[in-house]
Amino acid sequence: MRVTLIAGTLLTLVAFLVGHGAGRHLDGDVEGDPRADSSIGARMLRDHFSASQSNLTLLVSTPGKVDSPTTRLYGRRLTKALMHEPGVRVIASYGDQRRPDLMSADGHHALILAHVDESSARLPRTLDAVSRDLESARGRLEVRMGGSATVGQAIQDTILHDLGIAELMAFPVVIALLLLVSRSVVAAALPLLIAVFAVEGANALLRALAPFTSVSVFALNLTTALGIGLAVDYGLLLVRRYREEVLTYGMKREAVIASVSQAGHTIVVSAAILVSALTTLLLFPLPFLRSMAYAGIATVTLAAFATVTLLPPVLVQLGQRIDTVGALPRARRPRHAVPSVGGEGWVTAVRWTARHALAVASTTIVILVLFGAPFLHARFDVSDVRQLPSRAQARVAEERITSVFPTQSVDIILGSADQRAVVGYARRLSTLPTVDTVDAPTGRYAHGLLTGPRQPARSSGGSSWISVSARPRTPPAELEALVRRLRGVGAPADRYVTGVAAINLDTRDSIREVLPYAAIAAVTMTLLLILRLTRSPVLTVQAVLLNALSLAAMLGAQVWWFQDGSLAQMLGFTPTGSLDIGVSVLMGVLAFGLSMDYGIFLISRLAEERRRRIEPFAALEEAVRTTGGTISSAAVILAASMLAVAGSRITSVKMLGIGVALAVLLDAMVVRAFLLPSVLALGAVRTRLTQARADASESRSREQVKPQA
Repeated sequence: MRVTLIAGTLLTLVAFLVGHGAGRHLDGDVEGDPRADSSIGARMLRDHFSASQSNLTLLVSTPGKVDSPTTRLYGRRLTKALMHEPGVRVIASYGDQRRPDLMSADGHHALILAHVDESSARLPRTLDAVSRDLESARGRLEVRMGGSATVGQAIQDTILHDLGIAELMAFPVVIALLLLVSRSVVAAALPLLIAVFAVEGANALLRALAPFTSVSVFALNLTTALGIGLAVDYGLLLVRRYREEVLTYGMKREAVIASVSQAGHTIVVSAAILVSALTTLLLFPLPFLRSMAYAGIATVTLAAFATVTLLPPVLVQLGQRIDTVGALPRARRPRHAVPSVGGEGWVTAVRWTARHALAVASTTIVILVLFGAPFLHARFDVSDVRQLPSRAQARVAEERITSVFPTQSVDIILGSADQRAVVGYARRLSTLPTVDTVDAPTGRYAHGLLTGPRQPARSSGGSSWISVSARPRTPPAELEALVRRLRGVGAPADRYVTGVAAINLDTRDSIREVLPYAAIAAVTMTLLLILRLTRSPVLTVQAVLLNALSLAAMLGAQVWWFQDGSLAQMLGFTPTGSLDIGVSVLMGVLAFGLSMDYGIFLISRLAEERRRRIEPFAALEEAVRTTGGTISSAAVILAASMLAVAGSRITSVKMLGIGVALAVLLDAMVVRAFLLPSVLALGAVRTRLTQARADASESRSREQVKPQA
């Protein structure tokens, strides 16, 4: 026993040392489907045209004209300061090259395009150095710093800052709720030990994976919220069962063994269901969703492992001290009696529900369906810079650059082809609707005509880089339609269409292609695991269907709150008219798995009582009496940890935290407390009516047989 405890402590310390500061090694912005046309094109751009690829954009503004000698002098000073920074390469500057496309139409703004090394270790220091250069060299200029590198770093910094605040907020709330539930300082501390082990272990795994694959910094939010929530779920369930078994076995090892054999089995099945749901994220080729799978699977596995392996030796060592050391004042009850927070109250609610089963079932279903109705007009897209706070410098800079320079472009990488074929291809592209100009190695084209000179920087290693500029202020939907048209034009060689619009389009297409298979896999594995636990097809199907209702209600609420912006002013975010598609998939998987968590707690105990040949509804009452308080307490604590994460200033993180918290509370407080009992009560009534008809039919048959005898 002591060896197990020492090993667990050492593992936690090692995990803390390895995982400490993991966020600085993770990615603030991960690319789309690496197999997609757009991602291949983006990699070719980086490999063959890195000298011309800008990820750092400086917007230089002045009340006068940027073309004046004084302003150009300040611009050159700024450019020279940037050139001396390690990891920064200036690509183009209006002050040096006088390129018309780098000056705004009104002449008050100009651009400096640069490339900064996006190595996760060097990027923060490089951007800090650039910021200092802006302060020292700007003179009378107003300079804003944007670009993908700046936005990605801003997202990473914001998430890490908000994550620290979330942890400071979550732990006191969780501790207070655990004390209220456990009525003992020692008992309340046990789930927190599991949480530390799970969170630190998962962070260490993410840190170890970072050099080998792209891991999103968003994953840290998941390990924190999920680690705390599941540690509470599993810890409360096992400690509650231990206190129950103590009434039979006393403070002996047998009580711990009996607890693990019953509650431990439920925990393992519950963890397996959640892991199976998270595993479906690996079916998606997107690094973001795969990152969440790595984080979620590690956190769930470690939380379950710690509960069934490390917690039992602690219970053996503590013995009766689990309730006597640090016990809080409570109502008088028999020695070693099991604390029950709301257990009898839930039994009363279940009995009332049974008496009004039809009304409760129909009303609850109608309410959940109404909540889910907005999901019918859900729109999904990929988050942009608007997920940052409205006053974030990177967002302000990006929005200002887009406003002053409204032209958007789509990039094409063309394989080896002769010059005449490239000319013909570029001319055809320039005649497409919404196309303004086409920049190719053979020149600039507009409406099928050559309007500019050759651009030798657009050829490298036999490949050609063609940039298609859309008309100013082209809406996103039309820009994506342009991407599809570009892909429909016959090319003289292999070609890859890339750019922000193309990556977003391919990301959505990749998710939609895999989503049906992932959903079928998740539901199938869940059905099999629940059936293995309960051995009841009816309970199994009921659990999944009722879970689907709470999931639909959560998704509908998210459309109303985030897509339509009903909570925008209250929560301080910018509605975009769509939901982030990657976060929505993750939210659905987590909500499905975590909601099933509480369903498993209840139906596992229900199946256990039924095996004792207790009448169905009496079995439900006993299951609710023993698990109702644990489920409701665990749900509230898990929701609190998710809502702490929802305090993030990043909109997608906010949406994830609120969505999962809502799904958990709906399932624990509405579905398990009212809908499931009412459905079971209706089933019991139907069974009794069927049995009564069968008895009456048998009685009539006997009456008919008697005269003949």
